[in-house]
Amino acid sequence: MFQMPLAPPSSGQLTTSAPLGSTTPATASTSLGANGGGELAYKDGVVPWVEKYRPDNLEKIHGHEEILSTIRRFLKTNQLPNLLFHGPAGTGKTTTAVAICKQIFGKDEYKLSTLELNASDDRGINVIRNEVKNFSQTTSFGSFTFSGQDPEHASIRRQFKVVVLDEADSMINTAQFALRRMIEQYANSVRFIIICNFAHKIIPALVSRCTSFRFSVLPEEHTVACVRKVAEHEKIKCDELAIQALQKCSKGDLRKVLNMLQSLVILERAKQSTSTTTANSCTGSDNKSRPVASPVKITEDEIYRSLGLCTPSEVDHVVRQLLTYTGDPDDLVRSLCSQKGNLQSLLPELHARFAKLTFQNLEQRKQVMDALAKVEHRFCLGSFKTEFEAAYLVNEIMMLRAKWKHQAAMGA
Repeated sequence: MFQMPLAPPSSGQLTTSAPLGSTTPATASTSLGANGGGELAYKDGVVPWVEKYRPDNLEKIHGHEEILSTIRRFLKTNQLPNLLFHGPAGTGKTTTAVAICKQIFGKDEYKLSTLELNASDDRGINVIRNEVKNFSQTTSFGSFTFSGQDPEHASIRRQFKVVVLDEADSMINTAQFALRRMIEQYANSVRFIIICNFAHKIIPALVSRCTSFRFSVLPEEHTVACVRKVAEHEKIKCDELAIQALQKCSKGDLRKVLNMLQSLVILERAKQSTSTTTANSCTGSDNKSRPVASPVKITEDEIYRSLGLCTPSEVDHVVRQLLTYTGDPDDLVRSLCSQKGNLQSLLPELHARFAKLTFQNLEQRKQVMDALAKVEHRFCLGSFKTEFEAAYLVNEIMMLRAKWKHQAAMGA
């Protein structure tokens, strides 16, 4: 999804619920357009990597090639419709929206003609009727020409401004109905980009007024390529197992990958700084110059440990216990409950391991999968007693083992 620039893109003021380009102070977030020129206003001086490496035009976005090619045709013909982006988190919906705005209005001036409302803003009926309406009624700054703007989109700049509604599936129905009317009223001067995770939470009247694109989970190769490029730029030593662990834990969410990687690097560099300070105090050195950051090594075990999850070897140990343990079942239940994380987070890993095992017949595999599915279902119904569910799973597996042993004896 991301293409690494040769140098980190320039950063800009963070957005709030006010029109982009306002002087309202902003807090650190990963909202739209946080890297649009200037200096990021983070109090601690640490820029989130999701903003540092956010692509600033459509050409730098990798993945979703069919969607991007369609949008490029819209822009080339100056016929951009209202858009609805939906799909899982971290798949590039907001990145694509901000890239569209920057490509139309220019990287430095797009905030003047773009209004963005994200999940932290109040987006009830009053906001839709007042703030969005007021923004839609004002004259577009796209009527003027600024340096750095693509002359190819001069016509489309003169036509309209853009309103971006991020996580619109959390809007109440009343606000959505008001938005529907506003889309019709300002069809000649405003384009709306509606972003959500779940399209079924958007009223049909809104969906029918937009061109919908579903952003699917990013392919593994795109996530791995992004991690490698960021690791190279940030001087991180990340072996193949660590990269695969990041990809696996993120489940295709590139935002989660970058946040996890940055958190691990911050922790490791904090350890390095502590070690350096301790060494200086022991030697009596008074070197107050800022040390140059040395390469950080991230391992597979550190990733799982930081997330509180079982490592692959620990998951394999649990599977072996479930299939071979012959002692007191209560001891096995206690062992299962003592694993890192919780049983609910362990279930997908157990499912993946059992799916790869070779059973005597398909019926045995089905029976094990049914046992795991029952426990998962009980968690979905609201069960929070891990020890009860662990006991249920252990008893189900041990009963199946006894049944298989009896069937084998009868067959012999």
